[in-house]
Amino acid sequence: MKIPEGLVYLDNNATTACFPEVVEAMAPYWSAAFGNAESAHFAGRTARRAVEAARATVAGALDADPGQIFFTSGATEGNNWIFQAFADSKPAARRVAVSAIEHKSVLNAAKRLEAFGFEVSFLPVTRDGVVDLAAAREAIRPGTGLVSVQLANNETGVVQPVRELAALAHEAGAFFHCDAVQALGKMPFSLANLGVDSAAFSAHKIHGPKGAGFLFLRAGANRFPFPMPLAGGGQERGVRPGTHNVPGIVGLAKAMELLPESSALARMKAMRDEFEKAILAAIPDCRINGAEAERLPNTTNLVIPGSPSELMLANMPLLCISSGSACNSGVMEGSFVLRQMGLSAEEAASSLRVSGSILTSSEELMRAVSMIVTTSQHIRSMAI
Repeated sequence: MKIPEGLVYLDNNATTACFPEVVEAMAPYWSAAFGNAESAHFAGRTARRAVEAARATVAGALDADPGQIFFTSGATEGNNWIFQAFADSKPAARRVAVSAIEHKSVLNAAKRLEAFGFEVSFLPVTRDGVVDLAAAREAIRPGTGLVSVQLANNETGVVQPVRELAALAHEAGAFFHCDAVQALGKMPFSLANLGVDSAAFSAHKIHGPKGAGFLFLRAGANRFPFPMPLAGGGQERGVRPGTHNVPGIVGLAKAMELLPESSALARMKAMRDEFEKAILAAIPDCRINGAEAERLPNTTNLVIPGSPSELMLANMPLLCISSGSACNSGVMEGSFVLRQMGLSAEEAASSLRVSGSILTSSEELMRAVSMIVTTSQHIRSMAI
């Protein structure tokens, strides 16, 4: 398939293009080294060695132990796995707390528990999209069994106070889970020091393949406090039974090897700041959502009054940006994340998310500025 000339892709929080090195690393495992990693023969042992080498690579990149890393299809599976495991444990502590701006794979998993008699608290956020720690202290109390808060928001890029929230959860005797998918490759962190009991990740957010991810379990498989929610052949020590996606796992590991260093992240932030400066200069009443909070270096979420995002997107066919997360971009009333931050329905429906990556150039961002400014001016003029 030929990419249209002039296309500018700035929707990397939805998904990223595979690095060429990732595609190359995966190639042998589609046909030449195609064995089942659980088979005892040569082809199986070859695949098994690739899986275990990938596990060591992933663990090493995040300061974890290989015995804490379990391969999945991605973060949505990992998030649901934790909630199902908790529910299956039939806990005495039947209160659950999640932030009100979580990805739908956490929010909907939490809401499902309500049907089984669990009490779910949705932790509010400030105007800048940060979980309100005072409200969290009120909600996370004895009797709470599970707390889940993302490391960085997928729509605004706002970084959450996960270490502090994990400490609150542990003081209350609760298990703390983290959807860390958006933070991976965009900010430095160590799973040894983050304080979480589990965390979910996806490869396709870091220029790896779709359909591959991993779940971090601090206690490993043997000391995990809840029952294993899936049944099958026992792969991944019973955490994720099913035939290994060896090409995807190899591609994930290669993408982990290519995670950007701090200097590259600094360049990404500098380009984002220049993009925002240019937008604000051209559209003075434009606002950056979450501007006063710590944010990922690649993400800008902006509201342009009088320029509904659906109209903006329809009139910029060569600019790949979004009006929210990939799971919610078709919701006409605007992002639920922005509504939780206090934006009006009209403001939320006039917001756009621009998310670059390590492959994004300054030239692409400036072309995006031109397209956004020109389109907004056109839409506003039509409303006069």
